[in-house]
Amino acid sequence: MINLKSNEILNLSQDGIFYSSVGSIKSKCRTFVNLLIKDDTLRVSFECKDDEFIKFNNLHKNNEELFKQEVFEIFLSSTKNKAFKYLEIEINPNNAVYLSLIINPSSVGGVSKKNRLLDQHVKDLRHHVKCDSSSWAGYIDIPMQLIRKFTYNSSEFLKANFYRTVLNKKPIEENWVGDVSNTDYLCFNPTNSPNKPNFHIINSFVLFNLK
Repeated sequence: MINLKSNEILNLSQDGIFYSSVGSIKSKCRTFVNLLIKDDTLRVSFECKDDEFIKFNNLHKNNEELFKQEVFEIFLSSTKNKAFKYLEIEINPNNAVYLSLIINPSSVGGVSKKNRLLDQHVKDLRHHVKCDSSSWAGYIDIPMQLIRKFTYNSSEFLKANFYRTVLNKKPIEENWVGDVSNTDYLCFNPTNSPNKPNFHIINSFVLFNLK
């Protein structure tokens, strides 16, 4: 359990280390994450470094399937117990965001996405991204009430994990789609996926104490 107190910045990944979803190997692509709860809003600040192919990301619309290219991704649930319901929030280098409610009764990836129920709430997310030649950074402000409303309504605990997808070779086609042949799938807390990348392993969620 990690203490996350209001009005105090938590430097979650001081060394920038994220792990591959399969094999839990330390990635050379550094990813830094800070958390701050203020005025009942969770700010997730991130910096995605060592990214050679940022300019090839061409998805710009909110709530399109941003996960098909490079994203920084957050799973959030307001509970102390197993998080069978959680929000999936993504942001990409073009400052587009994706918001979905996930129902994951199997706890290991048998998910049912309820994306269309949350379209109207994308406007509740404040976000910003800035890119340079080999890194991109920004933040997402997430109302705590939004997390509580759609998950488990706890004001004392939060479960979360953080993810990143990184293109590792220059794409041949303009409208490329990421898969295991061209993309690294990384996570803050290892998912230990056995055969193929899978972020939806709820046992890998980190428990935060908000009291």
